[in-house]
This record gives sequence, structure tokens and C-alpha cells, in this order.
Amino acid sequence: MSDPRSNVICPKCGHKNVKTAHACTACGIIFIKWLIQQYRADRSPKKARSSFGLPRTFSRTVFAAGVLAGLAAGAALSHFLAAPHPSRSVGASSDNGVSLPAIERRTDAIVEEARALGREHGVALTAWDFTSPFRQGYEAFNEKNLSAVARKSGAPVPVLRIQASQYMERLETPFRCRSEGPWTYHKRPPGGPERPPECWGLLKRQRGGSRDHTIIWETFWQRYSWISELERWALFSPNEEQRLFRRYISDHLGPEAVREDVSHSEKGVREAGGDKALIRKSVIRAFKTRLLREGALYRLDILSH
Repeated sequence: MSDPRSNVICPKCGHKNVKTAHACTACGIIFIKWLIQQYRADRSPKKARSSFGLPRTFSRTVFAAGVLAGLAAGAALSHFLAAPHPSRSVGASSDNGVSLPAIERRTDAIVEEARALGREHGVALTAWDFTSPFRQGYEAFNEKNLSAVARKSGAPVPVLRIQASQYMERLETPFRCRSEGPWTYHKRPPGGPERPPECWGLLKRQRGGSRDHTIIWETFWQRYSWISELERWALFSPNEEQRLFRRYISDHLGPEAVREDVSHSEKGVREAGGDKALIRKSVIRAFKTRLLREGALYRLDILSH
């Protein structure tokens, strides 16, 4: 059994990553960026604390400070990893997030089933245990996942590979467009009747699997299309976004994934040896995909209206 101190536990989803990881291989967050956001949120007097929110503990602040100090020696690499994804400003349709009442409404039946199973095994579950997977499913509607489904479907977004140094050089003007002659570079792609016929945006994509725990960042220009109904540049039209997201839900959040969750859960309970914390974690695991799916379907409902 591996030493737990050799793992980096994702502060958002709880996934175990290798100790050298800068990003979570499960949910994709960049640790340093996420922790800084949480630290700032904790110190903001204007933001009301939700009853579901994480407590404003000293431990989180210390953890964030420790990560900052530990990564100081690798500042250049951290700068690259935390560099924004410029194309998000014209990517998949976005909104302001999902409310806690919406999570409660959509997960009520699942939560009751999970709590009943928890009681059978002598553990208590709270509403907070189910918000994170729901939000992850909701947030699965993103440019990265839609593009991956498009590639798998045989209709990938055109991309042109570039060096990481070229990517970093263009972060201030991450879009290149042209009508005739040389490329011109922009903070946002030009719109309106005088817009150029061709525009590309920077793309940073993670490559690497969980087998060898190696993460390689690839950098590209990716081509955008002018979507008349949106009057802006985007990778996909709204109808295409919905079609691709339905395919994503079907491929990743279907019955097979649910059965795998249940299998892992039952095995975890058997091997917990009476450890209540491990039993609790294993019980929650049985409902992970169902909660992810509910979050994704809720997002799809919003997109469809």
C-alpha cells in the first residue's frame, strides 16, 4: 500500500494524485489557482457563507500558503500551468453557476437513498457530500469535453500545433485573424459586418493518463466559426453544443459507469475493516455517477430552454 503522504489530495473532488502533480487528473483543476481563489473568497467580507459551504478554517489558509511556498521554486512552470485559456471567452455557452436549492431539488431522491444506505452501514451522510459531484457534472459542459466528443465523432475542431513559447508570447493577444495578407492579433476576435473570414484562438490541452501519472501540456491554435445566431465566434453552434453534450453524458455517465460505482462501493465497504471514514467514503462512491449525471442533465435542461 502506498504511503498516503506521497499523494496530493485534490481539495475540490478528493481524488488522489501523485505528489508531483500540479493539476487534478480527475476534475482538471489547477491546484494553485483553485486554492488562491478559495483563499480570496474566505477573506472576502462581502461574500455570505452558505450553510453548505466549506468552513473558514485556519487549515485551508495554511494549506494554501504551504502550496504557494512549495511552488515558489517552480514559478516559471506554475505561470505556464496557470496561464488562462484565452478561448474560453468565446467558447461554450456559460452561465453564473448552479444554486444550492437547484441541487437539493434535483438530488433529493438520490440523497435519501444514499442516507438510507449509510444508516445500514452505521454512517451518517450530510447534504454537502452530494453537492460536489453534482456541480462537477454541471460543469462538465465545457469546451474541453465538447471538443473531445467532436474528435471522437470524427469531426474535430481544426487545430495547428505550436510551441509552448509561442503560446506564452501570444497570451496578451490570444486570437489571430486575417482577411488577406498577414495575420493580425487581437485580445478578442473582431465581430460585426467587417469581421475577417478566418479566426483562430490559443488552446492549451492536457495529454497524459493515470497509468504513468505523466501530464504533458500541448499548445495549439484552434479554429473558430462565426455563429450567426449568436453573433459571435465560437467552436460550435448552440444546437451542436447540446448534441455533443448529450453524447458526452451517454458515453461517460451511463449505466455501465453506475454499475462500476456500485462495484467499487461494495468492495470498499468490505475492505474497510470497520473504519467508519472508509465506509462513509465507499457509500458515497456508489452514487457518484448518478449525481454527476443529474448535474449534467440539469445543465442540458438549461441549455434547451
